[in-house]
Amino acid sequence: MVIVRDSSGDLWLGTYGGGIVRFNPSNIIGNKITSSIIYNTNNQLNDNIVISSLRDKNSNLWFGTGGGGITIYNWTTKKFINYSLSNGLADDNINCIFQANDGIVWVGTDNGLSRLDPTKISINNISITNYSEVDGISNNKIRCITEDSNGTLWLATHKGFTKVFNNKDKVEFTAYTDIDGLLSNTIYVVAISKDIELEKEVLWLGTNKGASKVEFTDDYRIKTIRNFSKREGFAGIECNGNAITSDYDGNIWFGTVKGVIKYNPTEDHLNLMEPITNVSKIKLFFKDINWLKRKTQDTPSKLDTNYFDINADYISVSNWNLLPDGLKLDHTSNHITFGFNGVSFITQKKVQYQFRLTGVDQEWSPATFKSEVTYTNLSPGEYEFKVKACNSEGVWNKVPSTYRFSISPPYWETAWYFIVQILFFTILIGVTLYISSSGKRGNTITVLVFICLFVIFEFIQNYFEPYYEDYIGSATLVKTLLNLVLASLMLPAQNVMRKYLLRRHKKQNSAPTET
Repeated sequence: MVIVRDSSGDLWLGTYGGGIVRFNPSNIIGNKITSSIIYNTNNQLNDNIVISSLRDKNSNLWFGTGGGGITIYNWTTKKFINYSLSNGLADDNINCIFQANDGIVWVGTDNGLSRLDPTKISINNISITNYSEVDGISNNKIRCITEDSNGTLWLATHKGFTKVFNNKDKVEFTAYTDIDGLLSNTIYVVAISKDIELEKEVLWLGTNKGASKVEFTDDYRIKTIRNFSKREGFAGIECNGNAITSDYDGNIWFGTVKGVIKYNPTEDHLNLMEPITNVSKIKLFFKDINWLKRKTQDTPSKLDTNYFDINADYISVSNWNLLPDGLKLDHTSNHITFGFNGVSFITQKKVQYQFRLTGVDQEWSPATFKSEVTYTNLSPGEYEFKVKACNSEGVWNKVPSTYRFSISPPYWETAWYFIVQILFFTILIGVTLYISSSGKRGNTITVLVFICLFVIFEFIQNYFEPYYEDYIGSATLVKTLLNLVLASLMLPAQNVMRKYLLRRHKKQNSAPTET
């Protein structure tokens, strides 16, 4: 499971169930160890499952077990000291042990973090301070610990990672999870390395879904996160616990369930090139339209499986994407789907999109990997569909790809139809006035006035109904009340017009006739 070298050159191998095997490399002949010492529960160990190890600054050896707490081999006295939950540790399952630059030893367990001062450790005495989720750690199961050049500690936990700001007065924790952009919350290993391109330290995380490189600002806010999964060549995918290191050339080595993965920073360059983004397809009612064939074939055969009867007009078809230029759709063809693509020459599968339809969308859509969007029940008007893409480094198009089209209104919403209606009302009123002046009876005038106002009432009702339906829906009672209000508003006009026509009718009847 783990291996550590002591100051004399001996190797101490922690096993899963067999305790600790101590041997000198010079005693290896072929593939056999000719001489070794075994430590287990029969001679001084608390548990035979050894998960983690550490050689501290005083050459003492620390071993974390899977149920027996910590075993410390004092290099001076050549004796073992065991500490467990009963001595104040956070838990007896020890996942990792790390000594910071200030000499303090930090122990990651299944139930929190323990802080130990080696200068205050003896057989009968130990100084331990424990921390948990209550104090701000992202999760109590701590798998790995590392430290940056500023003395800040970093914890890999079962639910994200945690920054530990440690000073003499207090310890402060800041938790980070997948909400902040991590590849996964399940983090097995954490390490600090100097990034050649950025010329600063970055944090490496090994997860169950690959690796992440995190860049921070000077005040430890996340600036960028670069994730490496199978798409980027991280074939091992799931990392092993406590299996990460860097070499003298700056390469990062990950132990995974499928072998060792090496990250070479000299071969990793930021992709600053924008994706090439285009609107590539337009569907109506989820049907693919062959716009070129439809333009060149005046009467397509309905036996053609690709035939789809639509009311659309356009000037020409683009040679670039075979889409119509100057598309003008009928109001019945108001269900439209846009397909688009952004071409990136590196990690194409990580291209994301944002889109917007002016007149419908107030803002750009959230970033998505989907390359298609559908708009339904579009109102008549001029539209402009815009789409932009970003590559795996978050570089977006400065200028979005744009497609313009329009939807024609139905004839009853056109200007000429409105003019025809006004002319009809004018003629209707004129006929009413003419008949009233021709000596007809008052009852006839009343009927004509009623017909005239009824037609006007229906026109006003039909004109405004779509507007107030957005607020009241199909509430019949409310519609009836609104119609009564409209009728009551028109009643005075009816009375005025009727009285006017009756006075005119009486005046004509009382006028003297010529003899």
